[in-house]
Formats: sequence, C-alpha cells, structure tokens
Amino acid sequence: MNDKEPVNLRCENCGQAVLPTDTVCWQCGWKLAATAVDRRVVDEERPLSVTAVAVYAALSLFIILALLVVFSILGSYPS
Repeated sequence: MNDKEPVNLRCENCGQAVLPTDTVCWQCGWKLAATAVDRRVVDEERPLSVTAVAVYAALSLFIILALLVVFSILGSYPS
C-alpha cells in the first residue's frame, strides 16, 4: 500500500466509514481492530530529543532564578 494513498476503512459492525486513527466507531460504538495504518502512525511518533529537553530545562531554570532575584529585590527595604 502506498503511504500517500487514502485509506478507506469501515466499521466491521455497521459499515460506517471510520478514520485510521479511530479506536471506536462513532456511529455504533463498536471497538475497532488495530490496523496497519494505526501501527504506522504510532511508529512515526518520535519522542522528544535530549537537546529539546535540555533547552526547556535551561529556560525554566533561568526563569526561576530571575524570579527569585526580582522577588528578593522587591522584598528588601530601601535604606
């Protein structure tokens, strides 16, 4: 099957057209079987890269430290 060709899936119970990512038929509530398309979608999902997590952690740390400095300045009384 070509990756770009549309998939025509139907519910085994009522015959209603369903999306490849559906787990339940929206018409009758029938639990749909996992398809090859579902497995391909799951395989294509990538976890966050280590670099992205490190950047978000560094930004969060910077914001927390900046807030601590601002709050300590605001908390001190002028002489």
